[in-house]
Amino acid sequence: VGVTSPTMAIVLLKRISFLPQVLLMLLLSLGVAPYDLSFAVFCQTFIFVAFNKVITGQYFTWYVCLLPLCANRIPWAERNV
Repeated sequence: VGVTSPTMAIVLLKRISFLPQVLLMLLLSLGVAPYDLSFAVFCQTFIFVAFNKVITGQYFTWYVCLLPLCANRIPWAERNV
């Protein structure tokens, strides 16, 4: 079986498509977490959900649980109604 077999190409493509998520997770773990752990955990959860192939209601529960920990670090737009 050569390098150009379809199954080998699919496996390689799946691994390459996983690379952005891994790089962002590493950046958050090494760059943000030492300074602001709660915001890093929230961002990692967001990245995990954004790059996941399936979305469920459980993910929104994760956001709601983590949001109070980092709400003061998110620049919310103030609206005068």
